[in-house]
Amino acid sequence: MAKFPRVSGNQILRYLQRKGSHTTLQNGDRSTVVPAESKKLKLGTQFSILLYAGIDRDLFINDYEHNLM
Repeated sequence: MAKFPRVSGNQILRYLQRKGSHTTLQNGDRSTVVPAESKKLKLGTQFSILLYAGIDRDLFINDYEHNLM
C-alpha cells in the first residue's frame, strides 16, 4: 500500500475544490473547516477532512501521485 502523503491546508483545499467541495464541509448537522495555511497538516487532520468530504484514502493517494492536486 502506498504511503499517505502529508500536504498543506492550501493543497487539500485546492484538491477538494476540484472535486466539487467547498472550504466549509458539512455532513448533516456536523461541519468542519479546512485550515488555509501553508504548513503541512497533521495526518489525523487530513484523514478527518477527507472523511467528511467523502473522499476515499486510495483515491486521494492516486490523485496525489498523478499530480492532480
